[in-house]
Amino acid sequence: MSKTKAQESREFLQEKLDFIDTIVSSPYSRMDVKQWRGIFHTFIDKRNSLKSTELRVLGHYRWRWKQRYDKSHIWKGVRENFLSSVDNTCQQCCGVATQVHHLTYVRCGGKEIPEDLMAVCKPCHGKEHGY
Repeated sequence: MSKTKAQESREFLQEKLDFIDTIVSSPYSRMDVKQWRGIFHTFIDKRNSLKSTELRVLGHYRWRWKQRYDKSHIWKGVRENFLSSVDNTCQQCCGVATQVHHLTYVRCGGKEIPEDLMAVCKPCHGKEHGY
């Protein structure tokens, strides 16, 4: 008997969630760029074929991943290199930039390029997120 698309979708989701749980349970310092990238890409693979409840589950895991990535040594290095490349200048108001905003998450996970990022001060970063 062949599987329905819904069954394939559920199996795909479970496989990805198991993968995320395995990686997320390891210490930050032991995760490499390949692992961070693998987690991120679980959120964009096949998302159009998932139901809204499955997307909410993936969204929860994506948020957990993003929180961990923001504290990782990999992001710290990317962030520091980017801020120094723009002389710590906010690209919105020309003040002192202390934060980096992702314009896109396509290469997120340690492979960001300057065009993916924007140096911002805390108030401008809040405006970018609508608060």
